[in-house]
Amino acid sequence: EGEDFPRQKNFYDSNLSVLKEFSPNLAVKLENKMISEKYTIGTTAVGSLTVKANIQGKSFYLHSNNNPLAEAEQWIEEYYNPEAGSYVVYGIGLGYHIQALYDRVKGCRIDVVESDYEMLKHALTYFDFSSMVSNNVYIHYDPDFSVMKEKLNDQSICFLIHYPSMRLIKKKDIQERIKQIFIANSSFLNIRKKMQLNFVNNIKNCTNYVDELADVFDGKDVYIIAAGPSLDKNLDLLKSKPKNSIILAVGAVFKKLLAKKIDIDYVIISDA
Repeated sequence: EGEDFPRQKNFYDSNLSVLKEFSPNLAVKLENKMISEKYTIGTTAVGSLTVKANIQGKSFYLHSNNNPLAEAEQWIEEYYNPEAGSYVVYGIGLGYHIQALYDRVKGCRIDVVESDYEMLKHALTYFDFSSMVSNNVYIHYDPDFSVMKEKLNDQSICFLIHYPSMRLIKKKDIQERIKQIFIANSSFLNIRKKMQLNFVNNIKNCTNYVDELADVFDGKDVYIIAAGPSLDKNLDLLKSKPKNSIILAVGAVFKKLLAKKIDIDYVIISDA
């Protein structure tokens, strides 16, 4: 019962055939190695497959054991960035979230990075990647994280992390670094909608644009004052503001500067 994704369906040969054409180096790495029983493949309530990791006496699912397809759609709703031109996804899982992203951003390049060899082989066995690999989806086996490091240096790429896959990383220092990236990305995404709503409302009430200040700032020294230990040491220096200069304060220090009777010209407040 359920969708036509039966347990016995094996996509490995067809996936490998396409990889030989589009990613021959990866295909060579995948041909011979055996895999252990670290992962358990099982059927979900809707008939599609899920995978459970068994690591150091602990078990957890990489996808919902109820409806991984719906879970993948929810993941995309949360992490999709309409402004991104290309994506890097850490963690291949069984491919549901990759397929959901591919369906949403057709035409964009998607690089999938996976450091766990066994998970990669399971993904290629139980999920059909052939059409995606033929159309701008690039799968990387990256045990030393060199590919991911290179991708992270490109600020134009939208970097997404499949959280359950992150838990599979053996090297704790690397896992911790990726976790910090995940937390930073999640924090931004959590406030993104609020920021967009605020922008829409603010722009309705905005009668001026920052461009109008160009002549005011032209040829002057601008002191941008932000919070930090050095501020307390140098507060008194700001009282004797040099001629032909401007003091621009961020919101976090505005009241402190006012209390010290420092002559502030402009304040920047950025609040989601």
